[in-house]
Amino acid sequence: MLHFILYKHLSEPTSSRVRYTREQMEEFASSFYDVSLAPGLKLKEVWALTDKESARLVNQEEGYAELWHSGGRVVLLGDSAVKMTSMSGLGVNVGMHSAALLASELQRLVANGQQRPPSSDVFPDTASLEQAFTRYQQFRQKEAKRIYNFGYAVVRQVTWNSWLDWFIDRILLPWYNKDHMMRSMMYPMVSNGQVLSYVPFNGKEGLVPWRRVPEAKI
Repeated sequence: MLHFILYKHLSEPTSSRVRYTREQMEEFASSFYDVSLAPGLKLKEVWALTDKESARLVNQEEGYAELWHSGGRVVLLGDSAVKMTSMSGLGVNVGMHSAALLASELQRLVANGQQRPPSSDVFPDTASLEQAFTRYQQFRQKEAKRIYNFGYAVVRQVTWNSWLDWFIDRILLPWYNKDHMMRSMMYPMVSNGQVLSYVPFNGKEGLVPWRRVPEAKI
């Protein structure tokens, strides 16, 4: 089974939701017919064998919210906070790591509240929740923004959004050490992954050790 994606930049950015027809999808694919995928094989031949029922033409959406919470009652998570293109292949991972951190913050908040005397006010209150949401954003936004920026740059490079993007994609990247990219970006992100701090487990390690372990013990 072969999975592939074709990218082409829009003439201008749009915030409107667009649903493309089957005819528009065929027209889009036909603009790549002469692209060589391998010696003696062009996109036209592959497209003729493509399952058109599962194929889709969609816009690549992206956006970064500067504020992820409000009033101690609303908090953003996943695509609602950081929406990145599929180029990085990390959108779901970013959302899951953020969910784990937010769940740990809320569990810790509730657990601390159970130690309060019965005469205390309702807990957690909005002030306490707002503090938890603030900690969550402060901790997650640095990594999330870095991954968002990576996808933002790469999708423009492969669609040659500017002459510099063309130069990077066609001239520099073929010579770039992919192993170095994995070691410098992917390894730290995986080893630094979030865990549910209140769920005890014994994790297995390979050559790259985990940097976080649950606070709860088995």
